[in-house]
Amino acid sequence: MVFQYYFRSIGVGRENFGISFGMWQGVGVWMIGLVLLVLCGYVLSLLKNDKKIGRGLCFVLIGGLVNLMMRVWWGSVWDYISISFLPFVFNLSDVLITVGVVATFFKRNGG
Repeated sequence: MVFQYYFRSIGVGRENFGISFGMWQGVGVWMIGLVLLVLCGYVLSLLKNDKKIGRGLCFVLIGGLVNLMMRVWWGSVWDYISISFLPFVFNLSDVLITVGVVATFFKRNGG
């Protein structure tokens, strides 16, 4: 949240109206909130049984909540990380979401 605010204030990056990595442009805030609410319930149920899977999904939840807060605050999120060989710009919340998904996938598949 702090990074999005800082980079937006100095004009580094660009506005993103999608969910993560600019995908699904135009999805409403209410839909994002609903998905995060369901994910939150799922994470809480997993934490009771398997803490490692729950941790990965916690990253997804944290990244999603930060992006949701920025979307409610500004109407969009601010993407400020650009790597020359990647065709998109992203932010730290997107990184958390991706790391969480990958960690959960590998944990579920015996990794």
